[in-house]
Amino acid sequence: MTDDKIELRSEKVRTIIGEIPSRVVRYGIIVITIVISGLLAAAYFIPYPETIDAKIMIKNETQGTIAIPYKYINTVRKGMTVSIELEGFDRQRYGMTKGSIVSIRRRPKRTTEGNVFIGEVRINDSKYKIISGMTGSATFSQTMAVYCNRLWGTQ
Repeated sequence: MTDDKIELRSEKVRTIIGEIPSRVVRYGIIVITIVISGLLAAAYFIPYPETIDAKIMIKNETQGTIAIPYKYINTVRKGMTVSIELEGFDRQRYGMTKGSIVSIRRRPKRTTEGNVFIGEVRINDSKYKIISGMTGSATFSQTMAVYCNRLWGTQ
C-alpha cells in the first residue's frame, strides 16, 4: 500500500482559524445575545391574561346561562366578570356586553361537545336590546399567567 498522508488542514485553513474575528462579527454576536436574553427575560416576567371561552344562552334581559367547559370548573368562581358577544352583534360595531357569574351548578351536564357545568350570569351592562333565547359566546379571564411558566408546565 502506498503511504496516503492526507493533510487535513491546509495553510489557508490554518490562517483563517487562527485569525480573531473582526469587530463587526464580535459586536453582532454580542447584540444577538443581548436581544435573545432580553426576549427570554420578558417572557419570564411579563404576565398575560389567560381566558376561557364558553357558550351562553340568554334567559331574559338580565340573566343568561353559561356552559363552562369541564376542565375549567376548579378555576371559575362566583363573581367573575364575563364579556359576552351575542350572535348578530359583533364586538367591533356594538361592543361587548358585561356580566358576572352569580352561581355555578356542581353537577355536569352532557352535551354533544362533552361535559359542561352550567352557570348563571347576571347581565350588568348592555349597549343593545337583549331578547330571551339569544345565544353567543362568553369570555372571562382565568388568571394572569407568565408565558415561560406555561411553556415549562409550572404555575
